[in-house]
Amino acid sequence: MNPYDSPSKTFPPSFAPRTVWRYLISSLILFLIAALVAYPGCYLVNQEWQIIRTETFLTSFECGGKQIPLSCVQWISLSVGGILLIASICSGAIGLANIYKNENTQQQSALVSLQTEQNCEDTPI
Repeated sequence: MNPYDSPSKTFPPSFAPRTVWRYLISSLILFLIAALVAYPGCYLVNQEWQIIRTETFLTSFECGGKQIPLSCVQWISLSVGGILLIASICSGAIGLANIYKNENTQQQSALVSLQTEQNCEDTPI
């Protein structure tokens, strides 16, 4: 073993785990916000299509003294909720991918350190 080799050749690569919980917690928070934002749109869709029978109806929505069309409230609510749901799914997927990458990196790091130990034992002093 040459003492003048670069450190990357003489020492095994270190294991730096990727973050997992941050992505999974943000995925859960985004999902809850998406459900909260999409609820008015889902209520208005149910009011139009009567998927679940209801006797109460929302007839108008007013903000600052001006009337806002119900279709506008419905589509904005469903669009923003859908975007947040997609962000939640992506964040959860990144968290799960990091779990698998951490496992693979840990196994490779253990294998490299084992090989390095064997090489050091075989090298005469």
